[in-house]
Amino acid sequence: MSSSGKYNEASELMHNALKKEFTLESFEKAFKNAKPYIETSFQSVNIENSVTTLEGTAKTADNCTSKLYFEILDEKIISFNISTLC
Repeated sequence: MSSSGKYNEASELMHNALKKEFTLESFEKAFKNAKPYIETSFQSVNIENSVTTLEGTAKTADNCTSKLYFEILDEKIISFNISTLC
């Protein structure tokens, strides 16, 4: 959602504590030049102490690939890392 310009929808997936740390304005600024991902896959899903960790990759139409890392608590993202943002 963030790479396709749906910043409000993407922000709603974040835990309130993360929203305070990563405001909608900083979210838009960080992803404004990102290309839309057309394919996303997760190779690792781990649940420990009520936290779900997802690790995978996302690919754009021009084959740029990013590594994805998400931590989820109570169905909300508590942290994430997308490296190298396409």
